[in-house]
Amino acid sequence: MGSCPSGATAGVSGDGRYCYPLTVTDGFSRLLLGCQALGSTTVADAQPTFTRLFQEYGLPTRIRTDNGVPFATTTLGRLSTLSAWWVRLGILPEFIEPGRPAQNGRHERMHKTLKAETTRPAAGSLAAQQRRFNRFREEFNHERPHEALDQQIPAACYVRSPPQRATHAHRGHVRETLSPPRVTHVPRLFCYLSPRPFTVDS
Repeated sequence: MGSCPSGATAGVSGDGRYCYPLTVTDGFSRLLLGCQALGSTTVADAQPTFTRLFQEYGLPTRIRTDNGVPFATTTLGRLSTLSAWWVRLGILPEFIEPGRPAQNGRHERMHKTLKAETTRPAAGSLAAQQRRFNRFREEFNHERPHEALDQQIPAACYVRSPPQRATHAHRGHVRETLSPPRVTHVPRLFCYLSPRPFTVDS
């Protein structure tokens, strides 16, 4: 996996439900590994997405995020429950400087494109919104060439290493299995989970 800037843009449903998109990209290929519609910015909502991505793609060396929840806190060291879990898995959290969103610039630009194309107007439910996100992710990875990739698509630039031992977390515990490993090039993810929700109907 690559690194992730953290951030999500949320919305509210007709019955008052909010949607917070959590996005995770590979730092080298820009492959959008995950785009999940969450109901909150809590660790309980976000952690299962990271568990699934780690199991599918292996563990990154670093994860870059902003300083918002659930990635960081205002305590010394800024580690949250989620980022402390990453540390236990051998992943280095990489927080951008407060008030410097440009340090997550390319990921946040992708996130703005996601919001513009999938949330205006929002879908009628979280499930319907997730289907929109899935379609966007498929198109972004397999159909859209990127200037920074010499007009190649992200899927063409994403490279896996041969299988190796990877550490997986279940209920806070850790076990080692043979599974997809760290990415060959830049083992860094960018994450974004916006604190500003948008509304969907339940």
